Amino acid sequence: MGNWEKVNLALRILSFASLVVSIIFSLTSTSGNNCDNNNNNYFPFDFDVKIKLNFKDFYAYRYTLSVNAIGTVYSFIQFVLAIVGMKSDDDKSSDALVKANPYLDQVMAILLGTGAAAGFGLTLDLKHLRCGSTITRSFLNKMTVASVFCAGGFGFTAASSFVSLKIYEEEMDVCC
Repeated sequence: MGNWEKVNLALRILSFASLVVSIIFSLTSTSGNNCDNNNNNYFPFDFDVKIKLNFKDFYAYRYTLSVNAIGTVYSFIQFVLAIVGMKSDDDKSSDALVKANPYLDQVMAILLGTGAAAGFGLTLDLKHLRCGSTITRSFLNKMTVASVFCAGGFGFTAASSFVSLKIYEEEMDVCC
């Protein structure tokens, strides 16, 4: 196992860990405050309304969570395949994987980048709403942290794409 393979394995582990943390923050963030109509005249109710929000109530956060789940599965599969590839001597399966990895990593990095951007964008928009008691700051802060870790997964996967390309170039130089 060369140095590039070790770097790639480390990047995949970091990507996996980052995406798992992002999923945990997404699933545990809720907003459960009352919206008091006496202090806030933006709602057409004559009484206090209890509103409980979580990530499922916003399409962008659901998209971010879905992308995180896909990225977590992808990172785990790539991690397992890298470990199996180190232990086995089957050159045909590892050659196919070496050829496909840079492209698969690029697709996954783009997906994770869009997920992080969706999470950041919605959080920024929600922070500017006038009824701050409905959507609590702690909920928005947790979703910001989830988006940050999704962006971290994007960065690690993008870096892994470049390392995979370097491994592919070295494999082609050796075999041809």
